Amino acid sequence: MLRYERDDRVRITNTGTDTLAKDTLVKVGNWVGVPFEDILPGEEGILMVRGVFDVPVADSSVEIASGTVLQYAGNGKVKPYDESDNTNPKVGKAFKAKASGGETVYITLMPELY
Repeated sequence: MLRYERDDRVRITNTGTDTLAKDTLVKVGNWVGVPFEDILPGEEGILMVRGVFDVPVADSSVEIASGTVLQYAGNGKVKPYDESDNTNPKVGKAFKAKASGGETVYITLMPELY
């Protein structure tokens, strides 16, 4: 049976041993997104994969211009796209600029990039 899911959310199962915390950027299988609510190990939950979110950056000293393609950097952080990094997927674009010293950036998540 086919099940309709909104195109900005996917239902995932947390197969890890740690809780996927609400309002954090996570990578689950081929998806990168923000859990709608805490997802306990072994439980199903909703991962928001499209929208604008304020997420931590890997290097706060780096300036990021609006529209810059961003890449998952691990540990719930993003960085400007680095084509030599084949491990981490592109996840979206900077929604607005981030100055040097800023700890977070607003990102528009775009699953079509990965």
